Amino acid sequence: MNRRFFTLALLSAASLYADDFASHSFFTARPQFRLVSPEKEALFRNDRMELREGGIEGTVQAVVYGGQSTNDLALNQYFLTSNKTSLNVQEFKAPLFVQDGLFTKDLEARNFNIETVAADQTFKSNIFFRPKQTSFGIGFSWIQNLWHDCNDVPRIWGEISFPVQYIKNEMNLHETIINDGGGVSDTIGLDGAFHVANMEEAFKQSNWLYGKVDNCAKLEQWGVSDIEITFGYNAVCSESCDFASYIGFVAPTGTKINQRNAAYIFRPVVGNNHHWGVLFGAHACFRFYEHGLHSVRLEFDAEGQYLFKNTQWRSFDLVQQGQWSRYLEVYQNVAQADAAVLATPPLNVNSGTSGINVFTTCAQVSPKFTINTNSAFIYNWKGLQAEVGFNFYARQAEQIKKCSWDTDVAVKDIDGNGLTNIARTIKNNFAGSDIAFVDYTALTLADLDLNSAAHPTMLSHTLYAALGYSWDDICIPTFIGGGASYEFTTVNTALDRWLIFGKVGISF
Repeated sequence: MNRRFFTLALLSAASLYADDFASHSFFTARPQFRLVSPEKEALFRNDRMELREGGIEGTVQAVVYGGQSTNDLALNQYFLTSNKTSLNVQEFKAPLFVQDGLFTKDLEARNFNIETVAADQTFKSNIFFRPKQTSFGIGFSWIQNLWHDCNDVPRIWGEISFPVQYIKNEMNLHETIINDGGGVSDTIGLDGAFHVANMEEAFKQSNWLYGKVDNCAKLEQWGVSDIEITFGYNAVCSESCDFASYIGFVAPTGTKINQRNAAYIFRPVVGNNHHWGVLFGAHACFRFYEHGLHSVRLEFDAEGQYLFKNTQWRSFDLVQQGQWSRYLEVYQNVAQADAAVLATPPLNVNSGTSGINVFTTCAQVSPKFTINTNSAFIYNWKGLQAEVGFNFYARQAEQIKKCSWDTDVAVKDIDGNGLTNIARTIKNNFAGSDIAFVDYTALTLADLDLNSAAHPTMLSHTLYAALGYSWDDICIPTFIGGGASYEFTTVNTALDRWLIFGKVGISF
């Protein structure tokens, strides 16, 4: 286990200097209102269990929170190719790479079922995304003392917490059409569907089962996020310091990406993608200043989490064909290629399958380890409490394994007619690299780029501040408070986002 933590620390440190990631088909944000997250921890800790005289030594809180992501440019590059901020789309059937003045082709339009009526097929456009996430939630926590020692010192306690959360994701596709090619052709193209006129239509065409982007689609998700249950032991309880450790588990009640809901990119996920997990951590408190009614203390929390594997649906690029090759036009099997050989024009050239429909499939996903730490200075005066803190979050890259691969799909050559091609990419066609139908070359499991569907190592930092007031001398000790946080990262594998929260709690 120590080696795993060391590996995660090295990966996190390396990501400080790493380039941004590109051409990933799946993104998962850090779940909110988890153990050791600022919106949960601020102003609410174990000392509130003991405030009511003659009570059962429990305390609960309810937290309302909401926020939004800010750095859409970084997330745009995460989904696009080659760390670019936009992509040029060109319709061009000739096999050689084309550069028209300052317009360099990034995407071959034909792969997206685009065909126009112009004789020289002059369609050109430019696309980019402006992804955004909006979240809102209500979190609940209950901490309960379970056992005192012979000196009446509270030793064993338990905690249960969970949020009810709403998440809305938006890809916000923008397309500038430079040349419309005279309008869309009325012929049949990929998947036996009519051709489309541009990329905005391509990303939402009904024949695509996965990998879609539609600015009008509502990518919203409500749900009870994962339930976290922990049991802790207070090893040290003194006037100057406290130290406790705990273990627990994550019970998945949220959502994950499965075959039924995998149609759209950047689909919102509530919780940790429905993984079971185990928790372990420690808490320390140091009271280093007291003068009259004034006091200052340092609270430090460190948590480790391991999530177990499950199966999800992900979209894969190909190793040799490179970034965004999941959108290449393909032959789904030998029979489809054979039908193209026998078909009459234009079906002999235009028929085939959209790659996204076959390169999106079941996979085994292992999230591995997460480290989460929180440090806070807390000032108390009478019932007033002010808190400022810093949170650090690091998670290993997901490990992906394919469930199975029992298809004989092959990359279609630009000229159709049953020809396949192992050299074609999403933008280049490469003359002379076609393979005759009699030598049909199917892809194997080894051709899938598993990393393209995995979320990379995540590293983020959060600064926060909170202010609250407690009435500890009344029948039912009560507190209220609120605060704000800002999460930021050095690479594009985590969201930059702001969050505000308000909370109320009682001791009983």
